[in-house]
Amino acid sequence: MPFYNLSIAPVPEDIVEGCIADFVTSEGSWRWNLFGHHIPHNILLMIAAVKPPDAHSGNDHFYWAHSPFGYFTAKSTYQQLSKNDLSHTNPCWKNLWKWKGPQRIKMFLWLAGQGKLKCNAELVKRHICTDATCPQCDGGIEDALHTLRDCFVVNRIWRELIPSSDYGSATNVNAMVIDVKSRAEEIHRVFDIFDINKCKRVEKYFGWLPPVWLAYKLNTYGACKASGLASVGGLTRDAHGGGIKGFDINIGMCSITKAELWGMYHGLILAWNKGIRLLIVEVDS
Repeated sequence: MPFYNLSIAPVPEDIVEGCIADFVTSEGSWRWNLFGHHIPHNILLMIAAVKPPDAHSGNDHFYWAHSPFGYFTAKSTYQQLSKNDLSHTNPCWKNLWKWKGPQRIKMFLWLAGQGKLKCNAELVKRHICTDATCPQCDGGIEDALHTLRDCFVVNRIWRELIPSSDYGSATNVNAMVIDVKSRAEEIHRVFDIFDINKCKRVEKYFGWLPPVWLAYKLNTYGACKASGLASVGGLTRDAHGGGIKGFDINIGMCSITKAELWGMYHGLILAWNKGIRLLIVEVDS
């Protein structure tokens, strides 16, 4: 979206058609006096977290923002399109795949949860068959819920598994869930017994390690608040642990990844200006 559409004040005609380079000084910083009073404050904070272009960075080229290397891939496109899918954030899916049971049961539960069991209703949607009724009872549409609960053939199996005093009616799902959960936990315990490669948690304590002789070490960090406001900081020390140069900067509004990169950038610039050429960089994440 052009920033012209976000303006909160009339924009002069002489800068409407301006290029990005027109809003950057020769020292490589934004010319806030040209557009700062035309754009909302939250947008200005986002611009502040973007490094202005400069002639020493090379020619412009196309870059795919959803891939770590800037190249278009089908995988990155799929991930971008499906990032708002609730199945990626619902904790039940993680619990399902962490369950230590047979893989075929995991796949069956996942398909059932996604509503993708190959029952007749699903096959009709895919134009594989033309009749969506249940072949067992001829009494309803064979969708996932009918296949797993409502069909009288399946209903009879549930009644065999669950005592009649706990079952109540065919719609008493809680009793079914409790029984299935107890059976799943039993299978889980069996797999735990034979899990000889089970990892154990090991706690390790570590501190700052000095660099080699004549070298320097730069430690940087980046932090973001829930509002998106970000800050960075860092400290350069010698082999004896003595502080050489530090910084702490508010950079605007950006992601935590960009904040970490900004911290490294400012730290490297300060070290270079101090004449440091043998440098080790450590980031907190």
